[in-house]
Amino acid sequence: MTEEKDPKARLTEAIRERLEKELIPKLEKSKVRSRTVVGMNVLAIAEKQVGKGQPADPAEWARLRHFVKEQPEVLTMVDAFEEAISKVEAEIAEKVRDAEADEGKLRKGMMEIIRAVVLKKIAEASKDEAEAETAEGVVPPKPAAG
Repeated sequence: MTEEKDPKARLTEAIRERLEKELIPKLEKSKVRSRTVVGMNVLAIAEKQVGKGQPADPAEWARLRHFVKEQPEVLTMVDAFEEAISKVEAEIAEKVRDAEADEGKLRKGMMEIIRAVVLKKIAEASKDEAEAETAEGVVPPKPAAG
């Protein structure tokens, strides 16, 4: 019998796959591209650790840090996500140990929050890049009417 994935886990996977296949290849701006790659990886790591309750894999975080080592702002973001996910895991363990919450529901709820935060960070990077271009006199093209 195969294990059926939770709809939220399928959503995380679908978002990650779509970003990887459709968006990342089209991104030219390094800030948006690196934050999107980081976001994809953070979602994958969070799904394992928070969504499925698997132990942390320091090698995953090390690979992600290596990818952004030349970008201090993004490296700081990776560190913040790792710390936040570690705290979420500790909180889940404590609440389950103290019988304060249903582990499955708690994991699903925390994944919803993590998804929202990651997507917000990606959107902020895109907005920041657009504002920087406008300030430099580069006006992004307007969407085609239709």
